[in-house]
Amino acid sequence: MALIADDLTGAADAGVPFARAGFTTAIAFDRPRRERADVLALSTESRDLPVRLAERAVRTALGAVFGRDGAHRPAWIYKKMDSALRGHPVEELLVTMQVARVQRVIVAPALPSQGRTTVGGIVYDHGVPLAETDLGREHGRQNLVALFQRASRVPVRSIDLATVRAEPIMLRTALSTPGAWIVVADAETESDLEAIATVGISAGIRLFAGSAGLTGVLAQRLPIHQLERPPDAIVTGKPVLVVAGSRHEATRRQLEAAVAAGACLIRLEQRHIEEGADDSGEIQRALAAALGGQHPVIVTTIGLAPVLAGSPSVAATLAEAVALPDLGELIGGVVLTGGDVAAAVCGAMGVQTIWLRGEVQPAIPWASLGGGRLEGMPVVTKAGSFGGDDAIVAAIRHLGSIGTNS
Repeated sequence: MALIADDLTGAADAGVPFARAGFTTAIAFDRPRRERADVLALSTESRDLPVRLAERAVRTALGAVFGRDGAHRPAWIYKKMDSALRGHPVEELLVTMQVARVQRVIVAPALPSQGRTTVGGIVYDHGVPLAETDLGREHGRQNLVALFQRASRVPVRSIDLATVRAEPIMLRTALSTPGAWIVVADAETESDLEAIATVGISAGIRLFAGSAGLTGVLAQRLPIHQLERPPDAIVTGKPVLVVAGSRHEATRRQLEAAVAAGACLIRLEQRHIEEGADDSGEIQRALAAALGGQHPVIVTTIGLAPVLAGSPSVAATLAEAVALPDLGELIGGVVLTGGDVAAAVCGAMGVQTIWLRGEVQPAIPWASLGGGRLEGMPVVTKAGSFGGDDAIVAAIRHLGSIGTNS
């Protein structure tokens, strides 16, 4: 199976159910075909790109998976979309259909573990229409059916909850319409997603799209053959480093809980992230000194004012601040919050592959790193809005327990 996501934390949280089900699951950065994995995930890092560049990034990713001669087409493709509809979910899926030469796709973006549901083709966050929430207000999207109908020449239909929850033959009939189509399926619970996945597979669907909710059931239902084993993680017992750039309120509360539990906090100053301010020497010195102790260390921009250059610039600044030449010798694990931050830190440290292992909490995966200066290092990646107040504390504790119960 190939999984294409628009950011790194999305690739991780959508891919980890396959690792949890026993399949070797790799997020590859440079040469995807080199990795021997049952499930191959890629991040296009296209969420904040202009739409045409995002479409090109998806084409490039699929080309890397398929190979120049197209001989490596996987049996199934999953197009991960953000459960809050950020980025270009519609355009990227349409490109995927075109490049993969697939005519039918099931779209089910619900993520019940994080309060994201779909009813009547409209996405809700904890029961509130997405466009009325802080997370969705910035782009105003909520009606996925309408979005696809405006952008696609392919017929678009909605499958309501009554059909999803009826006898399987009803859903099977809805998914057996001949010709090309896009179906947006309602779901409020894991059981709804299980019905969609089970019937979709039996109906011969080869392209699915949605969040980590749908992959959670696909991992239990797809007849993928386990062929490979991932390399082992390295256990050192040294302090855990947390790098957090997300501006989401959930992340702020999680960091406060981690500090209350004993973590050391290093906050960048506004001048560090303003355009043209790239001197990270003082942060690196403070980080090296803090890692000499026994407590987890947090490096963050939480609480600072937004910058004109946006989140990629903030992520690059954070990555430079923590990129100590001997970082791998100073830490026993790393927690990366925010997709941009995760990608930037991995890039700065020369990481080639993320080998997904399991979950700390629902939709919060842990993995080990391959290549670069953090070879074998255990890592937790977390989308900024995901998890309760204890999510980062739980991630730190999990990394500290690897080797004793993992």
